[in-house]
Amino acid sequence: MARGADAGAAVGREASGGGPQETRGGEEPPAVDEPTGREPDTAADPAGTAAGADERFLSALADRVAIGAASVVAVLDPGCVVLGGEIGHAGGDVLAGLVAQRLRRMSPLPTEVRAGALGGSAVLRGALLTARDRAQDTLWSDPSRSPVPS
Repeated sequence: MARGADAGAAVGREASGGGPQETRGGEEPPAVDEPTGREPDTAADPAGTAAGADERFLSALADRVAIGAASVVAVLDPGCVVLGGEIGHAGGDVLAGLVAQRLRRMSPLPTEVRAGALGGSAVLRGALLTARDRAQDTLWSDPSRSPVPS
């Protein structure tokens, strides 16, 4: 079974242009799942690794958000989608650009994608402002008028 995995890995390397793996002293190359005892090349550059991981994460997130946005755009045709909350705030314009790019491929409808600037507390702030406005209306309204409808 290990030889089958080695052969499959070698075929994959050759198909990707990597060519056959050379061995030293007649040793077989390690199987795909076996550790080599060497650190990966990316460990030498932690900043590059973090940037690559961020890009991969944003790309995967953009794929998922674009699928959801495409289904909403197909039904509602909003013209503009705002990525709100913490995700839109943290991803910013980079995430919005990636989602817009994917959305253009998925939907024929022209839709602008923007990143929200309010962050995750926008809903809470809106609820507090609404409650304050209602309290002021109730306290300062004319008593002869009917109360503010709920």
